[in-house]
Amino acid sequence: MLTIIIGDHHRLFREAVSEWLTRQAEVTSVHQGSSSDQVIDLVCREKPNLVLMDCELPGRDPFEAVIEIHRIDAQCKVLFLAERQYDAHVEAALACGANGYLPKHEPMLGRWRGRQRRLNEHLGPMRRFLRSNIGRPWNKVHQELCEYVSFDNAVQAHVLTHVHDYVQRHVQICGRRIIAVRQWGHRLEMRPGEMYICPNTGLLKEVKRNKSRRPPSQYVLDPVVRFMNRDESWWEVRVRTRPEEPSIEWDVWLEKDVAATAPREYETAYGGKLFAVSKRALSPQETREVRRRLRMQNHRRRRSRPRR
Repeated sequence: MLTIIIGDHHRLFREAVSEWLTRQAEVTSVHQGSSSDQVIDLVCREKPNLVLMDCELPGRDPFEAVIEIHRIDAQCKVLFLAERQYDAHVEAALACGANGYLPKHEPMLGRWRGRQRRLNEHLGPMRRFLRSNIGRPWNKVHQELCEYVSFDNAVQAHVLTHVHDYVQRHVQICGRRIIAVRQWGHRLEMRPGEMYICPNTGLLKEVKRNKSRRPPSQYVLDPVVRFMNRDESWWEVRVRTRPEEPSIEWDVWLEKDVAATAPREYETAYGGKLFAVSKRALSPQETREVRRRLRMQNHRRRRSRPRR
């Protein structure tokens, strides 16, 4: 028998999933929480078998909350739910120890029961319509969209309520970054391809991809040890402060005399007045661990940026 906790900030979604789960013979009890902190409190109190958690819950970072849940109960399974599927969210979910990641439009436990048409199939034409109207005033786009919808049809009327799942209404423009302001003041940097309403012009726009953005080439573990990438291979590199006086030290990473390296070379390689004294190729398992740490680091950085 199963005890399940649902963590989602949409009350109607929580109640709909809870009602469906309570009708399943193998489910004994279902509990609901609207924030990460509430979910953690419920885990401490109820000892559930499964936690269904939205990846954008307010409060504590949901991915860090999974680590806390497993610290409380290592046997508890955690499944992330999301409006849309992002590769970065999937990687962060798996990196923090979650057991799976599922878009909300996917049927959860009854996929095989032969439903004739999923909601996502109705949303497809709406997404294509929105993308074909990027650059036009949002008021006109929304008016035309409403003209295509028959409010006598329950499915079409419900589809219209999902418009703002794909178009962010409340955004802040911070330089090249577009920050979506969600419920309870939660801010999240928007990703390339997402649509939003420009607060200055009222036009429907799409977040552009930053072509100059590169994946990180190193991960600093401590002042002495760092992991550096070269030609798709990761290395453990130990560094030391550059001597003030000329010396015959050899930089094993740049593969040249320390005295012969220009300031631009060591600043680019190490970010300071350092030189490498040793290097070691990482094993596949160590490489996976470094990549996992980089994903978690990038995720925390994205969440902390827009706090303005």
